[in-house]
Amino acid sequence: MENKDLTLISDYFAGELGEDQSLAFEKRMEQEASFRQMVNQYMEDLLLLRADHRAEVKQEIKAQFNAYQKRRVTTRTLWLSMAVAAAISLFFLF
Repeated sequence: MENKDLTLISDYFAGELGEDQSLAFEKRMEQEASFRQMVNQYMEDLLLLRADHRAEVKQEIKAQFNAYQKRRVTTRTLWLSMAVAAAISLFFLF
């Protein structure tokens, strides 16, 4: 894939081309099988990257949730320990 073609394809999908440039891009896709193949490959690569990214984001969210669960248990244990200590202290004071 040529660098200028890759930039053109990227700009097209990002919506950064003017109307005339977009029409020329679409006409070129209709007329040039090799260019159309480059566009299809770009789209496939983009979809794969997005799928990988979704998997990474999902993993990160799961890790954050697990860390939150551990902190929550630790906090709950701390409060429970303090409540038990307060109850024992009150028992011995009276």
